[in-house]
Amino acid sequence: MDELLEWYDYLGDFYETNDYGVLAFLASPDPTDPTLVHDLQIFADYAAFKSHADTSISEVKKGFDGLFANYDFTVTPTLAGQAFTTHPTEVELETGSNGATFDVYGYDGNAKGYLHKGVVGGIDLTTQVNVDYYGWDCLAVVPCDMDSDQTSCKTFEPLMDAGRIYLQLEIANLVIIFQVIAHLYNALAEKRDISHPYLVLGFPHLAWVLHLVALVCWVALSKVKFQFKDCDNDEDVDPDEKLDVCIRGGPIISIF
Repeated sequence: MDELLEWYDYLGDFYETNDYGVLAFLASPDPTDPTLVHDLQIFADYAAFKSHADTSISEVKKGFDGLFANYDFTVTPTLAGQAFTTHPTEVELETGSNGATFDVYGYDGNAKGYLHKGVVGGIDLTTQVNVDYYGWDCLAVVPCDMDSDQTSCKTFEPLMDAGRIYLQLEIANLVIIFQVIAHLYNALAEKRDISHPYLVLGFPHLAWVLHLVALVCWVALSKVKFQFKDCDNDEDVDPDEKLDVCIRGGPIISIF
C-alpha cells in the first residue's frame, strides 16, 4: 500500500510541474479495507484527461507502470468508479480499453462548478475560459511544448505571440513619444530647438504609424473576432480545436 501511494505522489509531483491541465490527482487508503484505495482525479478538459495517461512521456509511463505493479488484477473490477465529462463516449472507450469499469456520465457543458485554489489557482468548469486570472505559464507552456495540437495551445499561443509583438512595438513607440515630449519642453520652456524642425514634425507622425502597426500586428497574430457579444464555445469543441476569442470595443478605442 505504501509503495502504491508513493507512485501517486510521484505522478502528482510530475503533473503539478509539467501538466497544468491535471488539477487533482489524489489517493487515500480505505479506513477499513487495507486492499482498497480511493482516488480523485480532476482535469481541466478532455485534452488534459488524455495527456495525464500519455505513456509516450517517460515520466508518465514510469508512474503508471509503478501503479499497475501494485494492483491486484485477480480482483475484478480492479479499477472502478464514476466519471463526469463532456466527452462520455470517448472516455468510456478509453477507460474500458485499460480494463477499468466506470460509470460515465456526460453533461452538455452548461453545468457550473468551481475548483477553489487548485493547482493553477482555480478553474471554472464550463466551456468558457476566463483568462483574467491566469498567465501563460499557468495555462500550458510545458504541455504545449510536448503537444501543441490541443485546445489551450491553439487558443492561447496566438494571443501570447500577438501580445509580445504588440508590447515590443509600443515600447519602441514610448521612446519616440519621450522624444516628442523633450522637443515640446525645450520649445515651450527653454525657447529653443534641440534638433532639425523636420524631426520635430516627423516624430509625432512616426509615433501614430508605429502604434497603428502594433495594433494591426496584434489583430493579425491573435486571430480574434470583433463582435459585441459573448463567444459561443459550445460543448462540441474538440480537444484539437481552438476556442473562439471575441473582443469588443478595446481595439477600436485604442486606434484613437
